[in-house]
Amino acid sequence: MAGAVAGACVTTGAVAPAADSKRHAVPIARLGPSDPSPLVRPGHDPPMLSIPPVVVAASGSAKPPPEYPDRTATEALDRLRATYPLRRERRGTVITLPTDGFMQPGQWELASSDRFWLREIARALGDQYGRTIVVQVYTDSDGTATANDALSLRRAESIRDYFVASGVPSEAITAVGLGGRKPVAGNGTPDGRAQNRRVEIVIAVRTPNASP
Repeated sequence: MAGAVAGACVTTGAVAPAADSKRHAVPIARLGPSDPSPLVRPGHDPPMLSIPPVVVAASGSAKPPPEYPDRTATEALDRLRATYPLRRERRGTVITLPTDGFMQPGQWELASSDRFWLREIARALGDQYGRTIVVQVYTDSDGTATANDALSLRRAESIRDYFVASGVPSEAITAVGLGGRKPVAGNGTPDGRAQNRRVEIVIAVRTPNASP
């Protein structure tokens, strides 16, 4: 059952409609400068995530990496590019999706009917051998910062859990909730708020000398 966030507590039911209250699917603009204070589950440090030697399939069986993992990873993203907008940034390859496309206002659980948005992405992420994946979720500025931080983290965890269940190694993927930080548009209009309610999936090559 879908739950909701109210203030600093997680409760059953719906969040007050002020947060994420309207649903608009519109193009996503570029991000602004980075924010140093994302909400992330303790014990997860995205730049230092370890990558397992094998990939665990959704059935629970392990399969060895391909002979050419870099080529496999690149080809998977190229196939994805035909359907979803991908862009290259210093932090890695970024896939941006409007949250309104697959989550109800104030909710964080994925309905079965909404998961088609993520199926093809899950397949591509399962082929990202030797790379780290970070699911970042943002809200608009409606509601309190505490409620938006908690809601965005719950949503990121829900999406991460779906990817893991679809075969993405749990050690390679992290969920981060950024609430109303890093707006890409003004929050004064419905369209602007819709642009800010988004999911960004960041895929980066893990380097041995990455700093924490």
